Amino acid sequence: MQLDLLKIKKVFFIGIGGIGISAIARMMIASGKEVFGSDISESMIIDDLRKFGAKIELGQGIELIPKDVDLIVYSIAIPKYDIEFFKKLQDLSSFGIISLRSYPEMLGLVTDGKYIIAVSGTHGKTTTTAMIAKILIDTKHDPSVIVGSLLKDYKSNLVMGKSNFFIVEACEYERSFLKIKPKFLVITNIEPDHLDYYKNIADIKNAFKEIISQTSHAIFFNGKDENTVTLINEYQNMGSRSGVVDYST
Repeated sequence: MQLDLLKIKKVFFIGIGGIGISAIARMMIASGKEVFGSDISESMIIDDLRKFGAKIELGQGIELIPKDVDLIVYSIAIPKYDIEFFKKLQDLSSFGIISLRSYPEMLGLVTDGKYIIAVSGTHGKTTTTAMIAKILIDTKHDPSVIVGSLLKDYKSNLVMGKSNFFIVEACEYERSFLKIKPKFLVITNIEPDHLDYYKNIADIKNAFKEIISQTSHAIFFNGKDENTVTLINEYQNMGSRSGVVDYST
């Protein structure tokens, strides 16, 4: 079902204290929507969201979700670790009154049409995202930013800029990053990780091949990382349509 964010008035976030999903919650508050949520424990992020107006309960269950919400956003951990609860969420949305979206799906929605700079890789995503954000902010490009940590200058994982630039930390877990369509893609490295989902390193590299294919302008990669270099060489041999830049030289 298509989702028009302009028509959404009330949103409930499951796992609202997560570093990524909380940034989307902040965006919804900033856009004037009423935000509710739940999580299993208190945190500094939850405290800050409450200060901004979010109504958050501890725990997890259908009974915590107001009956008049338009949209439910859930952490991608829910379908895996609480299957019965997720089935109940699907039942709620089956009538078409309440929309149900995962965090990666919401990231794709809020960045749609933006000039996306996506930072991917097994390690170093957060630091690299923060560095790029700092450069664009200091050079007055006024980007929006979603990062997997709290930026020092903002004490937040979200920066709401006024330009069309949008810098995002793009996580490969469960191929989440395939929900976005980057103009520029940064790959810091590719190593075995998230092997509860991926079969092996080849499977991980296939996911990165997919995000590369979705990148329209250029890929910036670590030329000292063997797995990344192999992937970039394969991409170029296939007749790449995007430019590639080795940022390690």
